Amino acid sequence: MDENDRKRDDDFDVHYFQYCRNLEGNLVPVGVARQNGRSVPRFPSTVTEPYLLPDDEETPDYLELVEEVCQSLNEKERRRWLLAIRDGRSNSEIAEMESVSRPAIIDCFRRAALKNPYVQIWLNHKKNNNQHE
Repeated sequence: MDENDRKRDDDFDVHYFQYCRNLEGNLVPVGVARQNGRSVPRFPSTVTEPYLLPDDEETPDYLELVEEVCQSLNEKERRRWLLAIRDGRSNSEIAEMESVSRPAIIDCFRRAALKNPYVQIWLNHKKNNNQHE
C-alpha cells in the first residue's frame, strides 16, 4: 500500500459530520472514538436511547404517537390494537372483553395489518417470538 492509497482510505474515515439532530430536532455534537484501530462516531446517549412516552395520556406527544400508530384503522381495530400494544392484553383477553371469539381477534389484526404498517411489524414480531417464555 503506497502513500496515495492511505490518503484515499483516510478520506473515508468518520470525520465529516460533527453534529446530528436529536428527536426534538436540536443539533447535538457527535464525537469520534477509536475502535479496533478505526475512527467511529460516538453519539451522545440522548440520541441513542429510546424515547419514553410520558405517563400522562393527555400530553401532545402521547396523542400524536397514538394517532401515528393507529393510522388507517377504524374504531374497532383501533380499540383492539391499543389493548394489545398499550395494555399488553393477549388475544384471548381481548376476545373475552369484546365478547367475540379468539379467531375473530386474530382475523381483525390480520386485516388491520393490510392497512397499517405498524400492525404488520407487530404481527411479524409476534409470529417470530416464542410467546410462552
